[in-house]
Amino acid sequence: DSRKVNHQLAAIAPLFSASMVHDVFFVSNAFKLDFYLRYVQLMTRPTTMLAQATLFLSLYCFEQALKRNLVQSLGMKKLHAGIGLPYLFKYNPRPGSRFWKNRDYSEARQAAPPAHIATGWHDLFLTSTLNDYKALVEMHGVGHSRLTIGPWHHLESITSGWAFTSMLRSSVEFLQEKTGLKEPELNLPVRLWIMGARAQKGGWREFSAWPPNEISEEFYVLKPGALQQQAHQRDDHPASQQQSRFRYDPLAPTPALGGSVFSPMEAGERPQAALEAREDVACFDSEPLGAGVTVVGCTRLRLTIRASRPYFDIFARLSDVHPSGESFNVCDAVLRHRAPATRARSQGDFAARGPGGEEGPFLADVELTFAATAKCFEAGHTIRLVVTGGAFPMYARHFGDAEQVLEPEPLEVHPCDVEILHTEQVPSALWLPVLSGQGSLRSLSQAAATRGARRMSRDFTVGLRKVQSEAKVSDL
Repeated sequence: DSRKVNHQLAAIAPLFSASMVHDVFFVSNAFKLDFYLRYVQLMTRPTTMLAQATLFLSLYCFEQALKRNLVQSLGMKKLHAGIGLPYLFKYNPRPGSRFWKNRDYSEARQAAPPAHIATGWHDLFLTSTLNDYKALVEMHGVGHSRLTIGPWHHLESITSGWAFTSMLRSSVEFLQEKTGLKEPELNLPVRLWIMGARAQKGGWREFSAWPPNEISEEFYVLKPGALQQQAHQRDDHPASQQQSRFRYDPLAPTPALGGSVFSPMEAGERPQAALEAREDVACFDSEPLGAGVTVVGCTRLRLTIRASRPYFDIFARLSDVHPSGESFNVCDAVLRHRAPATRARSQGDFAARGPGGEEGPFLADVELTFAATAKCFEAGHTIRLVVTGGAFPMYARHFGDAEQVLEPEPLEVHPCDVEILHTEQVPSALWLPVLSGQGSLRSLSQAAATRGARRMSRDFTVGLRKVQSEAKVSDL
């Protein structure tokens, strides 16, 4: 009984944890395949003395089996057999099912003692952890709990001495304060590591709330290969170039490089050149920044998609491109489009989006919310938005089938042609949560100009209102 236990607890310090287990395995309907496979392997491996002595050898063999079987094994049953995992899997995306209800501990937040919650910007529990912290603040008030977020991934608490000591020190100090063993310090309740040019190069900063009250959203418009902040600029690209195209092939899925995966050798901040050079990836770059800009919070992305299939995945990533050309991942978002997309049938639709074949096109507005981050994009750096049709094996690949579930063997396998529309009539846009006092996201060329930015044109504002509305695509 959580209430009975609560009377015996003065404070707790959960690290890399989440009260709702479902939200760790499913993100916007997409299944976290990498985490599932590695977690099951960890939980089902033998615990004998011999198994403990050969731990690293067994992990090496498991990784080699993964490499051999991940792409070739389309079905879950064959994949389990290939990597030597017991087939205990049953696809269940419904958070209200009895299976997930039995693993939902969120009710305990109501009776929770003061908590010091720690996580990392690349932790696969990050979003769920932040939801827990916000719930504790709403239920118990500001100051009841404390939040610490570093530049870590999930396993870094045991693989990084700095991460371990940082979390241990802050947790012990919090527990000492709450148990009367130490005088309370006048610290703000939210302590964030602001990543610099690299994740480990940055510094701590305290805030009174999450998300910080000091942020405001900066707006970018997607253009062919570019992110433009001055939306009024005329788009001189011909109609044929006012969309970005790529083909997602589930038989050769777009890989995931870095981010919130469950492997210490692959998680966290990683170079992105190999990913961004692929033909099944669309990149949109800002101009080099004229001044450093700090992004803190959750980025939002709105895309108008024309797809050859009514069912598809969209994976988006923000990257920091250095003046040298090196690119490193910052934060991600994913969405599995489940509802049938709307056919383009009206003359207005065809005029704005172009004609389609007998099978389509299928049109959809998709909205993605990125995992939270705190990142300073330094002067001279470029903000890059990457959009793909998947991130395998971080998320299970979509086979383009109507069932959209993970089967012992997929019932259908279809590639999907995806077009991102970005015209003044059908804009796609990005919103960045920028820390106040850091300046607007001006490029080097804009910073050199003395004239302030002009207001949006009336035509673009009309198009933007259409995107921000909840109207159906067929009404755009």
